[in-house]
Parts: sequence; structure tokens; C-alpha cells
Amino acid sequence: AKSMGLEVKVPNINSSDKVFDVVDGAIQFGLLGIKGLGEIAADELIQERQKNGPYKSFIDFLERVNLSAINKRALEVLIKTGCFDSLGERRSKLLLNLEQAVDYVSKKKEATEFGQVSLFEDSGEKEFLDFTYEETEDWPELEKLRLEKELIGFYISGHPLEMHKKIIDSLVSLRTNAIEHLSKERNYAILALVKEVRPILTKKQQWMGLGQLEDLHGTIKFTAFPKTWEQIKDLMEVDAILFFKGKYDDSYGGPTLLIDEVVLPERLESYVTKAVHIKLKDKTKDQTKLMAFRDFIYSHPGNCEVYFHLETMRGDYEIKAPQSTSISCDDDFITELKNQDLVESIWKE
Repeated sequence: AKSMGLEVKVPNINSSDKVFDVVDGAIQFGLLGIKGLGEIAADELIQERQKNGPYKSFIDFLERVNLSAINKRALEVLIKTGCFDSLGERRSKLLLNLEQAVDYVSKKKEATEFGQVSLFEDSGEKEFLDFTYEETEDWPELEKLRLEKELIGFYISGHPLEMHKKIIDSLVSLRTNAIEHLSKERNYAILALVKEVRPILTKKQQWMGLGQLEDLHGTIKFTAFPKTWEQIKDLMEVDAILFFKGKYDDSYGGPTLLIDEVVLPERLESYVTKAVHIKLKDKTKDQTKLMAFRDFIYSHPGNCEVYFHLETMRGDYEIKAPQSTSISCDDDFITELKNQDLVESIWKE
């Protein structure tokens, strides 16, 4: 659907049906497409929603549905696939508090059955205070995407390759939605995710690699002959994001990239980063430290322009260093730079 330009939305506790549906011009993922949910659980939450309206919060959901029909495993996969995102709480936060929330709701339901809650509320007092969530950090985007693929079968809310947009815009020359224009005579480069990998033994008893790569637009087969395979085999794991160089071929079994070289994306940052911005601390008046910092900068020449940022009593200043002070942008140097005594923060452009 995405390759056809159609938006696909993550499953939603308030708008998803059991199967795929069109909601506001986009494809809404169906609940039965989630591994580990089951039809009984899907029916329960949909019927309750149709009967009494949209769920207002996660606690409201737990209070309204039959928790014997929607067990802990079902609740976990609903959280991990983003079904409750529209209710305003992070997935990591809901999963951390799941057991406590279920326990809270169970005790509240039990008290209601015995009339305790209504008795206290009639007197103007609340027997049950509102549920308080324990806070936690949000999951990294890659973790969210990994869980989506694990439980849904593919990425919906994003794609891991989107984190490397600079590399794609600057260095990629092969896109799987435009392979009809490729030539066998040229070398091409693609940033892709390893979707499938299969080592095979040749007649000469040498190992080579076959498989499939995935970019933002689709897939393409790959072949790595023995000499290349020996160099890259340790990197070729399923779901690994790598930068591939090689020749295009369609002689055998469809479009194929004949891999010549594989590069880790982080090694390419220096090629796509144009400038480094360095915010300096107030200690810049110390001439000894300034000279040591200058020598450190000069000892790592490269292709990135340098901008220094200073905060003074008269205002904030941005100072562009001379062209002769262009520095390296590789990750190792940037890490060293961040640890310098005069540096408060660094960002790339």
C-alpha cells in the first residue's frame, strides 16, 4: 500500500475494525493482523466500543472491557503495536505500568460489586484515587519499529532507513522503484536493510551469499561472490542497515545487485555532514586551554566547516572558523571533541 502512495496507520483502539478498513482516506490496520491478539479479544473491545463509545483513556479501557476475554498477552501486544497511542500515553509507560493498572482496575471492579465505591462516593469521598503512572523514558524509535515488525509483520509508523535520510539524499544512486532505468555498465550505491540472507556453497567448495535487500520503496535481490562474501559475511545479518556498492544485473532471476563493497552507515556521516557547530563554555577566557583546544582541532583536518557559538553578556555570537580549520566529522573524532573541557555541546548540519 505504501509503495502505491497510500498511508497505512497503526492499529487504533478507537478506530480499527477486525480487518483492514479505510478511515479518513488512509488504510487503518485491522486488529486481527496483530500476532497474539486473537478474535475473542478483538470482538470484545470492538463490541464494547460500539456499545458505549470511544475509549477515553487506558484505565477507561481496562474498566470497560472483560479482562478474562483480553488477557495480559493481548494487552501487551495492543500496547507494543501502538493501539493506545491516540489516548496520549507512551507505549513504554503503558507497558511498565500494565500489571499495576490491571490490579488497580480489578480491585476497583471488585469494590464496585460490593457497593463500596458507590457508598463512599455518595458521601462525597473517593475510595479509589485516580491511577498514578510510574514515569519512564520513551522507547527509541528503532525499538518501536522492531516491535511493530515482530507483531504485525512489517513497519507502519516509520522505517529504520528514514533515520539515514542524509545518506539517502546524498549518496544513494539505486532506488528499487526506478530500476528500469539502470545500466549493467555502471556501479550503484544503495542504503538498504537486509531482509533475507542465505549463504550457499559453490561447486568449488567456496561460500557465497544470496538474499534480498529492502529500501524505502521495495526490494531487490543481491549476490555476493566468494571473495566479497568472505569480507562482508559478518555484517550480513537480517535487519542490519548497511550501505551497499555494486553492479546491477538482471540476467538471472530478475533485478539483482552484485555486491562489491559494504559500508556501515556511521562511517558515511563524514561524507554527508557539511558543518559542525560547537558551543563553547565560559572557560574560553583561559588562554592555555584555548591554545590546547586549537591544537586539538588542527590535528584532525577534514571536509567539515566549523562554527563556534559563544554566549556573552553582550549577546550570543556565531563565529565561522577559517576554511583552513575544516575538521573531520567521523564519529570517533566527534566523540573526542564532545569530551573536550571547553565544549558544552555539539551538533551537526
